[in-house]
Amino acid sequence: DTLVLSSEIRPILRALGDASIEEGQVVRFLRRGEVDDGEQTLFRRVRQLPPGHRLTWKNGALRVAPYRDDDFSPQAGNDEEAEARRYGRRLREVVAEYLQADVPVGVSLSGGFDSSLLAHLVRANLPEGELHMFTRGYQDYEGNELEAARAVGERFGFRFHPVILSPEAVPSLLRSCSEQQA
Repeated sequence: DTLVLSSEIRPILRALGDASIEEGQVVRFLRRGEVDDGEQTLFRRVRQLPPGHRLTWKNGALRVAPYRDDDFSPQAGNDEEAEARRYGRRLREVVAEYLQADVPVGVSLSGGFDSSLLAHLVRANLPEGELHMFTRGYQDYEGNELEAARAVGERFGFRFHPVILSPEAVPSLLRSCSEQQA
């Protein structure tokens, strides 16, 4: 019967007084590097609003729904090239919207196609000025994408900030990230 909202997790954890970890989400993050892409968080009693959604509270009822109706699914009979151009325009518009900031801009880069495209679009929107890229890798892991990410960052003139995680460091990092500060 209580709803606590914040753009950051620390005030929510303070309000709840409970910072128990959602182990499944931690495993998901460690195995696949996935985070911040849905409702789940690293904490049991904390949910986040999925990207592209709005939350409404009316008469004690909570509703989460998309705030846009960008349907880019293929339609029979549509011109594929025209649809690709429409999608490209919309993607450039959305990236430009997110870059309206009064603080330095940073991108989380994996070195894969999606983050490389994002790096290109960010640089195209901000041709001048310092841009930052953050990449995580894992100690003694052959599947690291650090070098691919570094190459993308160099290509688009980003300042490279790698973070190397070791299995021993993860528990204390999780605790550090979730500390309740007065």
